[in-house]
This record gives sequence, structure tokens and C-alpha cells, in this order.
Amino acid sequence: MNTLHLVVLRYGKLGDVVMTVPALRWAAQHPGLRVTLVTDGHYVEVFGALLPEIDVSSKMPRCDLVLDLHRVRRSRIARRGLSWVGVGKEDVRRRLLIHLPSLGFEPKYSWPERHLRAMNKALLQLGIEPVERPDGIPRLHSSQAAVQNRLGLVLGAGHPTKRWPVHHWEQLASQWRGEVIAFVGPGEEGLAEEAGLVSWPDGSLLGLVEGLSTCSVVVSGDTGPLHLAAALGRQVVGLFGPTPSQAGFWVWDQQGTLLRRDELGCSPCHLHGQSECPKKHHSCLSELDPSAVLSAANELRPAL
Repeated sequence: MNTLHLVVLRYGKLGDVVMTVPALRWAAQHPGLRVTLVTDGHYVEVFGALLPEIDVSSKMPRCDLVLDLHRVRRSRIARRGLSWVGVGKEDVRRRLLIHLPSLGFEPKYSWPERHLRAMNKALLQLGIEPVERPDGIPRLHSSQAAVQNRLGLVLGAGHPTKRWPVHHWEQLASQWRGEVIAFVGPGEEGLAEEAGLVSWPDGSLLGLVEGLSTCSVVVSGDTGPLHLAAALGRQVVGLFGPTPSQAGFWVWDQQGTLLRRDELGCSPCHLHGQSECPKKHHSCLSELDPSAVLSAANELRPAL
């Protein structure tokens, strides 16, 4: 039997790539199908280690079909001249959710579900009868075990409006019964220092995987490490303010607790977050009480 080659295209942020994992692992179960993830170069090493059953590359190889899970100008250029299928992005519904919420139009699917549906279409186009989806969501695996009562705090985010205030992190950490580890990205080191918290020592992407794997509960805003922690099987508390979880950005299987101030008429206000609050008050996150976050984290704490 000839081996067919499927290339899955997904560039972008860490969380975007993490949310392709269910579709990638499902595709890898099909005999006679070679799967390659083409993504940004800085993700190749870590996803190559986490997904040994597929190839990971930053360059477009020869293939039988491209599954474009990004569908932006860059991915269109990468797949030019090749046979391809794409993901349904529900763009109209996602934007109506922000700009005309009174109409009640919400996206029908999470991003992992959109990817799975697109993968089903790709397999059929290749003439492959898809095997049954796994009962659970396929996850990432790490060699590191969780340390009991270790709380991971992801202090930063790509957009300032998605960051919980530093003094809230400080208050949460002071009330947690157990060890607390902070995770910060490049240029965010001052956040941990300001909150008086110890940062995970390895700031690389592989180090982030290792560090999150050692936590029993992770608290994070709407940013890549939130999705990575959930994919690693850790319980998470997601702090959402300007961005809509209904657009597909919440973690799989409702693994954890999502907190937001639903009574605010101005939240959510943007699909991806902005540099500053349009209303200049940032109430969606500044008024999200640390005591509520602590309670949610304690409820997810594994039993002693």
C-alpha cells in the first residue's frame, strides 16, 4: 500500500498550534498516512518532541494534500499550486459575537472541533475512511509528573489587556496553601519580581512544557500557556476579560474553570486582545477578585 502524505499548515501563536493536537493525533492513527505539521520554526523542536508520531517542519514538503488550519495570506502562499482543503473559521459568527452580541449569534464549534471537522474532510478527500474519533481528546504527554499542591501562575499575555493585575497575582499566591511557581515570557521577568514570586528557571518553550507539567493547577489569562497546560492534562483556571471564550478559545473538555465578569456590558470587546482597554478602565480583569480565583483553584486541587 502506497503511503499518502498529508501536510497540516498552522502558523501563529502557541495556543493556536496547541489546539491542532486532537486533529493531528487522530490523523496519525490512520495506517498508510504520513502526517507533517508545518509551522513556525521556533515550534519545531518542542512539537517534534511532544508529537513523535508525526513529522514537524518549518518548510513545505511535497505532499498529496494540504490541510490549511490557518487560512491567512502566509499559509496561502505556502500551499500555492498544491491541492488543499481548509478549516471553517466561522468568521462572521465570531465577529458578530463582538460587534452585535444582541443578535445572539455565537460560533458553533471550538477551535479543536473545527480542526477535527476539517481533518475529517481532508481524510475523505484522500480516499481514507476515517477511523472513529477517540472517546477523549488526544493530549500532549510529558515525562514530568505533577507536584502535589504546586500552583502555576502564568503572569503575562501577548496583549496587555489580557493580563490580570500584578497585585492580584501577589494576593492569590500569598493565600495558596502550597508551592507557587510563576511563568513569564521574554520581557515579562519584571512581573514576577513585582509580585514577589519565584519564576520557573527555564524560559525556553521546552522548559515551559516541563514547568507546567509539574503543576497540579495552573491559573492563566487567555494566552498560549493556558492551552498548553490543559493539553498536558493539568487542571486550569482561565481568566477571561476582553476576549470571548465562546469564539472557541476555551480549553478542551471544559477541563477546569473559566472566570469572567459577565455583568459587564463592554466585555468581551475584541477577538484577540488589544494594547489598551477601549474604555480606559480594564474593569473586566482588574475587578476579577483574587478570592474567586483562589476558590476556583482550590476546587480543582487534587485530593490529598
